[in-house]
Amino acid sequence: IARFRATLDVRTIVPGHGPLTTGAILGRYLGYLSDLIGSVREAVSRGRSLDETLARLPLAPEYTPDAGAPAAFADFLSGLHRLNVQRTYLEAAAR
Repeated sequence: IARFRATLDVRTIVPGHGPLTTGAILGRYLGYLSDLIGSVREAVSRGRSLDETLARLPLAPEYTPDAGAPAAFADFLSGLHRLNVQRTYLEAAAR
């Protein structure tokens, strides 16, 4: 994603989920992934279980949809985040 962002001048993104957005979202997405990976790796290194990790790592406010977004979209992103935490945890714990 970082190379994609640095290489292309993206003006419009048509995501698989949610409204159209600009290329600026890539920076936000990179921040989310960096925070996710770092937080999960720390949890694994501290010996936390997957359930503890899920409970301690809700979707951070800076990555939630804007106030005008439908509640269903916020719920969707929270659920997607839980899946991301789970997948990242399983991969980190396997190392």
